[in-house]
Amino acid sequence: MKRELYIWTLVFLGILHSYLIGDVLPAIFAFTLFLYMYYSKVTFNPNVTVRVNNNLVSTEEGKEIEIPVLFMGRGIINAEFKGDYIISEKVRLRVEGQRNAKIKVKPIKKGIYDLRLKVKIEDFLGLQIQEKIFPGVRIEVVPSVDSIREAAKEEYRLRLKERYKKGIVGTESLDFHGLREYIPGDDIKKIDWKASARLKKLIIREFLKEKDSEVYIVLDQSREMRKGKIDYASALALYIATMLIRNGYYVGLIKYWEGGYKRIPPGRGEGHLNKIRMEIKYKRERGILSLRAEIGKVSTRALNFLRKSFRKKKGIWEALLEIKTPSYIVIISDLTSQTSRLYALLSMIRKKHRIIILSPNPVLFYQGDLNEETLRKLYKRMKEREKIIRKFNSLAPTIDLGPSDYGKEVLRVIE
Repeated sequence: MKRELYIWTLVFLGILHSYLIGDVLPAIFAFTLFLYMYYSKVTFNPNVTVRVNNNLVSTEEGKEIEIPVLFMGRGIINAEFKGDYIISEKVRLRVEGQRNAKIKVKPIKKGIYDLRLKVKIEDFLGLQIQEKIFPGVRIEVVPSVDSIREAAKEEYRLRLKERYKKGIVGTESLDFHGLREYIPGDDIKKIDWKASARLKKLIIREFLKEKDSEVYIVLDQSREMRKGKIDYASALALYIATMLIRNGYYVGLIKYWEGGYKRIPPGRGEGHLNKIRMEIKYKRERGILSLRAEIGKVSTRALNFLRKSFRKKKGIWEALLEIKTPSYIVIISDLTSQTSRLYALLSMIRKKHRIIILSPNPVLFYQGDLNEETLRKLYKRMKEREKIIRKFNSLAPTIDLGPSDYGKEVLRVIE
């Protein structure tokens, strides 16, 4: 109960007591309290104002920050910030003139939010209360690296199986084998409608099994990949090579770097697997990971020019253009080195080969110092990265990977 309610209760009890015992003193006491309450209500006119820095405040989700507030006026003040997805500290202070305070706020979700300052003003006895809402501050909440990893992990795992099924090796190849009658449960995309109309029953096109298909694992060993991601990429390449060879596929390896490449023709068997294992060698590079990658628009004329010029260059372009027969190509690259040229190359060869891209995300592999400025850059690069992945997805299934995205999930899909 409020103090004001207690006093009004005393007024009522004083009058009642005076009436019951026939004594005027309790009534005088009750009347005095009544006059005091009336006077305090009439004279209570708080003129409290606040001043908050209106500049945009940036912070990390889940991280507590202090917002400075200047209170001006007179009275007992209870203040807290109100807004979406924030937890605010409640402060109580006495103000006579001016007083600075810092209110702690903890955002729990990324985004940009406008906070309002809710202020309750009391007189010094706490009998009268007035509530005001003041404009507060706008805060930008960026995700932490940990939250990026956690949020992305489940999504990547869900996409992993689907992309592998669509992109690496399924159960059938593009080589046409023959026709057969439709069986309930068959994929309707395989129905040969012309043959069905001619034979007056549903006919399915069958394809040859892919056990004899060639698979190339293309491993990016450029300088940026050697900054923290090469161990992951090499282990992933070995996982894929091991499982495909043990399942009877012909597997080759192409490793490339700035201005050079090495190609191991497809083969199978434990001896060939050991040969691939010995070839995956690298030298780590020091330095901070580059997070930028851009793709420019490539016109038809530019593609024709690049098709001619690529044959004169050494690197992934020459290596992939030398693959004569239609094959499955698994590219392991972070897509930060010569991104536009790689995009143009895949635009040329995707009609001939089946391609899948496994791309270690530089943001998720970042291991440098974390501060407010770095987190802003990581958040911005994550948004740019999404655009890059969408563009490459238009050419071939592209999986954006984090440090924990290979292992059981990858092996289970390949098996």
